[in-house]
Amino acid sequence: MEYKEGELIKEDGHWMWYHVCPVEKTDMFVGKGEECSWCGAEPPLHIIRNTKDVQQYLKDMKQENAHAKIQV
Repeated sequence: MEYKEGELIKEDGHWMWYHVCPVEKTDMFVGKGEECSWCGAEPPLHIIRNTKDVQQYLKDMKQENAHAKIQV
């Protein structure tokens, strides 16, 4: 499968973003919210390719942020 820079996938229960590292000269997946440990690239705006992944991502983010209080 061909990925785009910043595309999110869920791998082994963790969200990862796709990155082509100019320092390491390879493509890799980096943990969501983490920067590349080789070149320091920060995660861009993420791309989620299909509806099933979008639904899973939103569910995971809701669980991850369930403790947060929202003030308006």
